[in-house]
Amino acid sequence: MDLHHRRRGHLGPVRLGPVLGLGPQGDDEPGHLGHLRRLPARPRHRRLAGHPGRGAGAVGGGGLLVQLHRHQPAGLRSALLRGDLTVLTALVLSPSLDISYDVDQLTVGRIHRPRAVVRCAGGKGLNMVRAAARLGAPSQAVTVLGGPVGQLLATLLEEEGLEAVVVPNDRETRICVSVAGAEMTELYQRATPLGDGVLDQVGRALTDVLPASGWLAVNGGLPEGTDPERVADLLAGARERGVRVAADCYGDLLALLLRRGVDLVKINRSEAAGLVGAGEDADLAGLTAEVAARAGAPVVVTDGARGSMLTDGGTCWLVAASRHRGTWSQGSGDSYLGGLLAGLEEGLGLVEAVRLGAGAATANALLPGPGNLDPATARRIAAELEVQPA
Repeated sequence: MDLHHRRRGHLGPVRLGPVLGLGPQGDDEPGHLGHLRRLPARPRHRRLAGHPGRGAGAVGGGGLLVQLHRHQPAGLRSALLRGDLTVLTALVLSPSLDISYDVDQLTVGRIHRPRAVVRCAGGKGLNMVRAAARLGAPSQAVTVLGGPVGQLLATLLEEEGLEAVVVPNDRETRICVSVAGAEMTELYQRATPLGDGVLDQVGRALTDVLPASGWLAVNGGLPEGTDPERVADLLAGARERGVRVAADCYGDLLALLLRRGVDLVKINRSEAAGLVGAGEDADLAGLTAEVAARAGAPVVVTDGARGSMLTDGGTCWLVAASRHRGTWSQGSGDSYLGGLLAGLEEGLGLVEAVRLGAGAATANALLPGPGNLDPATARRIAAELEVQPA
């Protein structure tokens, strides 16, 4: 699939996934989305190279056969056009091709034959969208892809049925590798810089696809050379139009968003400590309350295997860690936000939505592939979690 529109040299955004472009077919004028083929309604199967294909979930000499499903409800496009549906949107400026290997034990200097290999379109925002879609929330991403790796990500997104608007980049999308043995080992390339004019195209794509309500999430760090002020401007503009903004980021961008206004913050202990200048061993309730005082919005601070803390600016709640433990921690924080936002869109109260987020984070770690959670497992774990005032 070619990511680039070539009429008059324009490199405009294109829409991938089961819900097609909002513009007319073949429209590749600036600011509009091209119309691509519709995916079939049945589940899609993608066989990884060299795999014997003994059925969904089969493990053989080549590894695992991954089954990918469409998760968006029917009629999403028409509902978007009518403006009567809220959608979770992720702004994904740092996507990656995520490759995960499952081995008995990673030993430096040795050859390994993985039991399973999972390859998917990753990056924190795409992981969040995948998790939210698994839980039934209408979700989409506005992302930047480039080069042969970007072409592959576009194909993977379309095969999986994840809704995405792609803004082409003239720099190649990065690759991130995870190896799960006795411990998780991760090799992450730095985020691919954005080419000239790409952020302008991203802004136009957001204007085109954001509904009149819903959530816009920004996840993780920014590519090197990206001005956080300009990204904050995009988010502030969306918020002025009635879209709620969720921040799962760090550094200068997080500080800017808290000053300009957000509707929800979900960060980890390290990011919270860095924001307020506290030690990483600071009291979690106090740390969460300090972030909330700066945000003027509900805040969740996750603390790994020790659980998470929520405050609405008044009460703090401790969400105990689940008794379930998994190997695949990559994407658990992203799944937490995906579950939290999905819960809010279902009409759950804040505490119950956070419970679903924590259940999604745990369920994510039980299966390979970031955000590739089982929704029934996530909801079952969520129902088991202990949540109490701190």
